[in-house]
Amino acid sequence: MKMNKKARILLITTGGTIATTETKKGPTPKYLGDTFLSEVPEIKDYCRIASKSLINIDSVNMQYQHWAEIAQAIADNYQDYEGFVITHGTDTMAYTASALSYMLKNLNKPVVLTGGQKSIEQKSSDSHRNFIDAVRFASEGLEGVYIVFGRRVIAGTRATKLKTKSYDGFISVNYPYIAKLMGDKIIYSKNCFSTDVTRNIREELILNTNFCPEILLIKLTPNFKLEFFDVVAELYKGFVIEGFGNGGVPFENNENIFTRINKLACSHKPVVLTTQCLEEGTNLGRYPLQEKISKSDIIDGRDMTTEAILTKLMWALGKTKDIEEIKELFYQPVMDDVQKDWVFG
Repeated sequence: MKMNKKARILLITTGGTIATTETKKGPTPKYLGDTFLSEVPEIKDYCRIASKSLINIDSVNMQYQHWAEIAQAIADNYQDYEGFVITHGTDTMAYTASALSYMLKNLNKPVVLTGGQKSIEQKSSDSHRNFIDAVRFASEGLEGVYIVFGRRVIAGTRATKLKTKSYDGFISVNYPYIAKLMGDKIIYSKNCFSTDVTRNIREELILNTNFCPEILLIKLTPNFKLEFFDVVAELYKGFVIEGFGNGGVPFENNENIFTRINKLACSHKPVVLTTQCLEEGTNLGRYPLQEKISKSDIIDGRDMTTEAILTKLMWALGKTKDIEEIKELFYQPVMDDVQKDWVFG
């Protein structure tokens, strides 16, 4: 693809380290909208860019309502721009990228999130390079939601933050990188986009922010107390459970972890069982629980990231309360978030 230097790009700023200045109290928000662009004047060499200051928070404070605000801003300006770049804190960027992938149906323009481990005001920081790379990639016109970070392009539903300080802080999980930036070139992968990424460009964008945010992520540990499930059962409407290894859960004794998880699933509340391991996904049919799991309403997290699982369950539960319908929605790939023909066992 050729970069379109005349592309109209909208920058949406939401805060994060990339937009801070150093003070005696630590990093403090400073650079928003046009003040952010003033730190990177050379960006005008790449496109026609405008800015919108939407939110100004540390991304640890990013919530469902903020995702909805970002999605709404994109929908409101959709006809006026060829692409969108969102500056965002790194800590929850992968959650936001996944959420936007489900909120923006029929998206046929690029929505690119980026940030930095250091502020844009530090000329030698990663933020300058990441922002320029994000704008260059957004000018390419490739539809979908992406994270551009550390000279790599990652599908929004496949990104996870792996490192807290290094400039290559994000990785692509169980999926090839969309592209890598080398010098002034964007080198695309030949192995990506196996499902629904190429769509009819005449389809209208559909905004859906009707999510159910009452989803709890549970990470199992040895000696996990069974009573915990009784406490949370009434507080949340859906559950994502990270099991051990291939997705295994303790199953010995009459009253065990699996029994409690299955009880949640039988209570007409969706339960997704995934793995704590980053790579290679689940294999729920590998161990003695195979038959019980296959006959239960437990949803297999397959090869998805935890961020995608959590936000997709919010999306599905916002559409229906029927478990079978939720399963059907969950297993339907969106921006290649899940391998469709996953083999159980």
